[in-house]
Parts: sequence; C-alpha cells; structure tokens
Amino acid sequence: MSLTTLDLAGRRARTLPEILLEAEGRNPEGHALYFHDRVLTFHEVREGVGRLATALAGLGVGQGRCVAIALGNTPGFVFAYYAVTSLGAVAVPFNPEAPPGVLDFVLRHTAAVALIATPRLVEDMRSAGVPLPGPGRAVLLFNEPERPGEDASLAVLDDATSVREATWHPLTDLAPRAGQPGVSPHDDAAIFFTSGTTGRPKGVLMTHSQALTGIDCWASCWMWNERTISMMVAPTAHVGFHPMVLGTHRRGGAAVLLDRLTVRSVFLEVERRCVNALFCNHSDRTEFLRDRRSRERDLSSLETVLYGAASMPASAVLELQDSFPDARLFNCYGQTETCGAISFLGPDRIRSHAGSIGIPHPPVEVRILDASGARVPDGEPGEICCRGENVMKGYFRAPDETRRRFHGDWLRTGDIGYRATDGFLYVLDRLDDLIMISGVKIYPREVENVLMGHPEVAEVAVVGVANERKGHVVMAFVVPTRGAQLKEADLRHFCSHRLAPLCVPKLIRIVETLPRNHAGKVVRSALAHAGAVATELAGGTRRSVEPGGDSAAE
Repeated sequence: MSLTTLDLAGRRARTLPEILLEAEGRNPEGHALYFHDRVLTFHEVREGVGRLATALAGLGVGQGRCVAIALGNTPGFVFAYYAVTSLGAVAVPFNPEAPPGVLDFVLRHTAAVALIATPRLVEDMRSAGVPLPGPGRAVLLFNEPERPGEDASLAVLDDATSVREATWHPLTDLAPRAGQPGVSPHDDAAIFFTSGTTGRPKGVLMTHSQALTGIDCWASCWMWNERTISMMVAPTAHVGFHPMVLGTHRRGGAAVLLDRLTVRSVFLEVERRCVNALFCNHSDRTEFLRDRRSRERDLSSLETVLYGAASMPASAVLELQDSFPDARLFNCYGQTETCGAISFLGPDRIRSHAGSIGIPHPPVEVRILDASGARVPDGEPGEICCRGENVMKGYFRAPDETRRRFHGDWLRTGDIGYRATDGFLYVLDRLDDLIMISGVKIYPREVENVLMGHPEVAEVAVVGVANERKGHVVMAFVVPTRGAQLKEADLRHFCSHRLAPLCVPKLIRIVETLPRNHAGKVVRSALAHAGAVATELAGGTRRSVEPGGDSAAE
C-alpha cells in the first residue's frame, strides 16, 4: 500500500491508514477536519500525513517501532496517528496535560524511538528534569497553525539544542512519502494507556484488526455516514478517538477538533459547524447540563448525543434526554482493553432502561462470571466478562498482568454487574471499589446514585474508609450545585430514607471539586487517602482533609 494509492474501490479498509486512503478515494474534496477557522479536506489531510511520514521515516521510524504522540486535540495529532501507523510503526497517544512523570514512564516503558510533541510540552518536560530527547530517541517538534493559509512546521530536537534554538521547516517542504512497508491487519497498531485511577497506567496493545473491529462496532451502531459531523469532548489520547474521528472518516464524515474544551467553546462549535454527533465524558456532561449558556446557543443540529466513560444514574440519563429532546441518545459501554466497544443502549430503550448499559454489540459476547470463572444465573451479580475480535492483544510488556485479566479467553472487565432476564446488562460497580462492612458488600455507585437525586448535589464520589471494627465505613465526597448551602446532617437524613442503614454514609465531606486524572476520571485513591486522614482527625489528629491530586499518575 502506498500513501499515494487512491484506488481502493471494491474493498474495505483493513488497516487504520487505509481508512484515510479509502475516504480520499471516494471524495477527495470532502471535509475531513474542522479546527478553529480551518477546514481540511481528505486530500489535504492525506497530503499532510504523507509529508509527516517522510519526516518520521527520515528519523528511523519503521515497522514495529513505538512513537509517542503528545499533541492534544489538533489536526497534527490526526496527521501523526495516520502517519505513524502507515509506516507500520505503533502509535502511542498521550495526553499532553498529564504530569511529566507519566510521559517519562510511557517513553521508557514503550522504548519509543520518537516523540512528536509541541514546543511547550518539551520545555515543561525538561524543566521537570525529564531527559529529552533521551538515549536513542528523536524528538519531532510540531507547530500547529490555527488560521487558514498557514502551514504546520517541524523541527528536530537533539540533546544540545534548546527549543528556542530549534530550526523550523514548513511541513510543505517535504514530499509525501511514495511507498511504505506492507501493513497487515494483524500487525500492532497502537498502545493506548489506561487512565490509572487505581494504579500505574497500563499500555493496552491492539492490532489494526482489533482496532477496526471496535471502530466498526460504534460506526455501525450510531449509523455514521457522509453527513456526519462529529465532535469528541475528550482528549484524543482516549480510545474514543477511534470511533469519533477514524470511525467518522471511515464513513466519509467530518470531525470537529477542539483544543480548548470549555462549555462556551463546545456550544459555539456545535452551532457554528452544525455538529450532529456529540460525545462527552461524565465531568463534561455534568457541566453542560448545569450551564445556562446551553440555552443561549442553537443546538438544533444535534441528532446524536453519546454518553459513557463513567456511571450515570437513570435520573441523569433522563435529564440528558430532556435537554436534547430531538436527539438520539446512546449509552456507550466499553474499555480501552476492548478497543472501546462492549455494549450499547439505543435511543429506543433510553426511557424504559435508563440505568442499563444495554446489549452487547453483535461481534461481542458477554458473560457474567464468578471469581472462579463459572457462569452465574441471570439477575445475580458477578464480573462482566467479554470476548471478541475487538479484545486487546494484551498489556504491553506486562504478561503477568495480562494473564490476570483473563478467564481463559474471556476478558475480565473489573466491573461487577448482572444480566437481567430480558438480556439487558447493568453495572453495579468496580470490583476494586466494593466496600465491605461486617461482611456485607456495599456498592458505592448505589449510594452515589441516591445522593445525585438530591437537587443541590452536582457531583459525588463514595469510597470505603478502613475501620478496625467493621472493616470499612462509607464516606461520601459531595460537590454542591452553585450557591447551594449543603449540610452533612441533611444529606445523611436524605440517604436514611432511601438506603439500608449500612449504606448511609457515616462520613460526609462537602468539597468544591473531586480529584481527577488527566483523562477526567475521579481518582478514588486520593479520596480514600483523604478519608483515612478524616478518621485520624476524628481521633484528635490534626491534618488536612481536602482530597489530594492524582496520586495514581505519579
């Protein structure tokens, strides 16, 4: 396959770079990307990808080598992802907003031969004491234009050169790479790192075939087509990049990229670009639903609203549907380890099954298993496990961790849930988050869903805090709505009428925010630490009880 080969008629893309070639072959002048005031066609994207591939090949990037990409939500990230995979190399997406120590770990763990990054990130890394480029590694600085008519530029950095001394060259100075090694569907394509909410992030290795299976699960479910204009309100380093950008391209549609993710910028772009498909994570959903500016913009173009990535109580699902009454809502359940796809809840069942994660995608099999790997009856809780062509190859350079994650060929999701008699799936909680009180299992999500029903609660997270007598006690961290004057006693009283006595939080803390990692997920280890400190305070020890930062990212 060549980057200048456009004749793909009669066959479907079997590798990730072929998605772009196929889209250009169908409609070269079709819109592929929107970024600020720039509009890029499929032909322009393919040209940029080919030129960047030339630069990477000149740095020694080739078959099977890892390349870290830390560019954020920009066209440069898309160029880099297609370019790396077109060379038969392995793309390692990374959120540039993550702590420097995490990127240092990713670079060392993957033995990346190159890093594609912004000048600011490299300066921040060097200031934090991370050696860049580092032994045997090249750093390719990428300068992203924002306005039409401007060109991206590149600079190669070595150990002796500062960012300010780097010599920049326009990307257009390079000729698009004319050929490349053959890329097989079963070759390694990418390593996406998990969010690390319960420990050090793990690198999920996936092949082209596995990634494409996950992409097609969602593109088919959502009925993407050439009219689709999608926007992903999450970092491109998240596996959701695959269906929201590559999946959109696979069906001939365009993707809107936002590098400044605020309520104002999202609503502005929905209105300006007539976005018809929007995905947002839990923290963004909460902010959007509470922000009055949503009612000041014309959001009538939205036909599909996707939610997932975290638990959402049925009341919040119905609130989301009422906020977008003319849009199709989809609950999207998956993991990085499954290339993003396990099950979905379609718009026809949103109101009748609002608390469900739906039914499996047709290529995915799901079973509820106990700790020994035996199947449990419908209606009884167990671990949600799945298998299919979209399940990861394994954790990169972590064979023991990979083995622990499987029962035979069934991937253990780490989620406790059950299958109802009508076949719909429900998640109760994370296995690691279960709270044990006097031998009784307490699901934090059950307590959180009750507290979220309080009209003055904006967000909540529940953890178990060690207790010598009972094993654990329930502790809730509650973020009030703007202007609310919540009191712990009132919240405890609210819960006492809706929960069993053991489930009512013994400890409640009113906080301004919840600690989140760079992927936007709540870091429960930080909350558990704050809870342990709170119990010390109760015993007379003077220490702060504010939840800490992302300890898992260190």
